[in-house]
Amino acid sequence: YLKMVAAGGWVLCFDWVDECIKQGKLVNETPFEIVGDIKGESGAKKSRKDRENKKDEGLFHNCVAIISDELKTGNLSQDLKTVFRLGGAKILNCLPYKWEKEQKSKRKQISKENSKVYVFVYDAENFDLSKRQSQFCKQFGILKTQKIQTFKLLLWYHYLNKVYFKKMRGKCISHIIILASLRPFFHVF
Repeated sequence: YLKMVAAGGWVLCFDWVDECIKQGKLVNETPFEIVGDIKGESGAKKSRKDRENKKDEGLFHNCVAIISDELKTGNLSQDLKTVFRLGGAKILNCLPYKWEKEQKSKRKQISKENSKVYVFVYDAENFDLSKRQSQFCKQFGILKTQKIQTFKLLLWYHYLNKVYFKKMRGKCISHIIILASLRPFFHVF
C-alpha cells in the first residue's frame, strides 16, 4: 500500500493489495480501477497515466533519503529504499562524509544538492546515533528520523491527502504541501 501511495498510485480496493502480495510485486492497477466514476472524474486513471508518462515526479522527488544499514528488522532497509525510490527520491546508502573534506578544500564545491531535502533514517531502538553522525547531520542540515517515525510520516500522507483533498475540492496536492505538513514530525536536533 505504502509503495503505491509513494509512487503516486491510487489503491482502490484491497483486492489489488492481495494480488501484489500474491505476485510479490506491484501489479498493474488498471483492472482494479473504478469504471464510470463521475464524482472522481477518473482520478485513478489520470494518476496512472501521469505516472506512466513521467508527468508526476513523485511525492519525494525533491528528497534524498539516506537509509542506515543498521536497520535489522526483516527487509526494512530495502522496503524503505523502495518506498522512497518509488516516490521519486534519490537514495544514498550512507551519510556523505566526503562533504567534510570538500568543505575544507576551498577549491572544491560541496556535492550537496541544495534544492533537495536530505533525510537520514536510522534505528533508534537498536542503535544510538554516534556523535559524528549527529554533528554531521546538524552541520549539513540533514533531517534525522527514526525508522518508526518514518512509517508514521508515510501513514500521515493518507490523512493529509484526505484533508487537503477536501480543502482543494478534489485538486491534486503538491508534494511541497505534504512535505511541509510532515516536517514538524521529523526528529531534528
